Amino acid sequence: MNLLTFIFSLFVLATGSITTPQDKADSSERFGAIITAAAIKLQESASRRPFKIKAMNDSLEKTAGALRLLASRRQVPAQPLDMLTRGPLTPAAFSMNSVKTEKEIMQLLEEARGIYPENSFAVLIQAVTRNAAGDTASANRYFEEYLLGSRTYADFDREFLKWNEFHTLRRYAYELLRTRGVNFKEREKEIRVRVPYEQLLRYVTHPEPQDRILNLFFVAVIFGGGVLLVLASLAGMEFYRSLGFSLLALYWSVWLAYGCWIYDLAFGLPWGWNRYTTAAVFLALGIAAGLGEMLASWREARRPLAEGYKRCPHCKEIIVSLSVECFRCKKKLN
Repeated sequence: MNLLTFIFSLFVLATGSITTPQDKADSSERFGAIITAAAIKLQESASRRPFKIKAMNDSLEKTAGALRLLASRRQVPAQPLDMLTRGPLTPAAFSMNSVKTEKEIMQLLEEARGIYPENSFAVLIQAVTRNAAGDTASANRYFEEYLLGSRTYADFDREFLKWNEFHTLRRYAYELLRTRGVNFKEREKEIRVRVPYEQLLRYVTHPEPQDRILNLFFVAVIFGGGVLLVLASLAGMEFYRSLGFSLLALYWSVWLAYGCWIYDLAFGLPWGWNRYTTAAVFLALGIAAGLGEMLASWREARRPLAEGYKRCPHCKEIIVSLSVECFRCKKKLN
């Protein structure tokens, strides 16, 4: 296994064209080390067939087969491992001059992708393979395809890549293409990593000032309003009446606005409005519903009554004039 580590590191690091303008050596070594470690973990995982989905296990096995072929491409004399790891690694140490082997590697990786299209690591190995063969144009196309296909850190990747390693590989591929003159203008959104609940996580870690203010408002109204409504209920407030209904409508509108606000952070609202507009609309609807109920109650209170009826002085319910107790509020009448 240590020999495989060295061989694969040799392959990656020997491709001198894989460089970035800043910290070239460290970046290349980091890139090679991550791919080497991932290759070892992937081959170990492939033998265990860790996934419940057959296509994922089959794709993993095909990728492992391609990695074994890559490891077999060592073009240096047999020497002790510690001797080989000393000194600079040069392109002469590794060669992709066996066209047949390269085709076999690419074929295995294509089969791996065909079995499970979400296997973006296979695309990355294809890019590195073409890069080692000196076909920069083809390598660039595979690197671009890798960036587009690896925007989500999925269960398949978790089997052999850590979260930070996954994003390091993507960042390296992106910077490599930029140094080679590949223009990502107007395509940044296409290659941007898809992070589940990205905006929600960003809010938790680095909230915008308006989000922080809006959250404090929601927390104050939801918890404070809930306590006040409970106290009002204990005090005998009847929520079917105008004032109680108005307060309840406003309270539920705040809950709806808060739910849409959280949904927008997690998934994005489907109707195109942002969370601020949606929250304002729901709050306005709640206020409008409350005011409408109060206006209707005010008009009802001033509506002339038929002969033989009167209004309860306590709850304003219409009752028979001879009643001694209001059937609604159960209070005695004078």
